[in-house]
This record gives sequence, C-alpha cells and structure tokens, in this order.
Amino acid sequence: MNTTVINRALRWAKEQGMNQSALAARLGVLPQHVTNWKTRGLPAEQYQPIAEALGRSVDELLGRTPEAEPPNMKSSEGWPLLSIDEAKVRALNDFHRAQLEAAILIAAGQVGLDVKKKNS
Repeated sequence: MNTTVINRALRWAKEQGMNQSALAARLGVLPQHVTNWKTRGLPAEQYQPIAEALGRSVDELLGRTPEAEPPNMKSSEGWPLLSIDEAKVRALNDFHRAQLEAAILIAAGQVGLDVKKKNS
C-alpha cells in the first residue's frame, strides 16, 4: 500500500487517540491546514514538527525507515505535556514547582510563546 506522509501521520495520531483537529491543535495550526495537506501534500517544513508531536522520527514519517513501536504517549485528560509525568510534577514541593515554572517560561519565551496567564 502506498501510504502518503500525511496519512501515516494521521494514522499515528489516531492510534494516540487524536483526530485531525487535535493534531492541528498540537501543531499550532488550523484544522483546515491538515485537511489541505491531505489534498495538496505535506509541506517539508512540517515534517519535523509532526514527527516530534507524534513521538516519531522524520525518517519514520517519510517511510525511509521501518516504523518503530510507538512511544507510550498516553496522558490523563487535559495534560498537554506528553513526555512529562503529570504525577511527578504535581508531587513537587512549592520551591521546585516554582523552579520548573520559571524554566518553562524561559523556554516558552525562547520559542516566542507567551504562556503567562492573563491578569484577572
């Protein structure tokens, strides 16, 4: 079977319990972009983000290497950080939680993402 890159990505997303909209949200794009990729093809600049979002390599995504066993990407409802153990974060004391929060804010700033809560 000739599997396109986007179809492979969508199959992996489905295996992880994501639909097209959820995959789009994880990638920070509109769901319409994913629909367009199905008809027009996946732009090369999306290979790495999609592979990372699905816990795969670009070589796997492109079909250049055999697919490895998918990583355990299951997480509890609402927890967006798939490779970070939610229970361990919640178990941190206040000091270490503040350190982690500061590190996340720094990392988010480096990629141009404002994750700070709005003042009420």
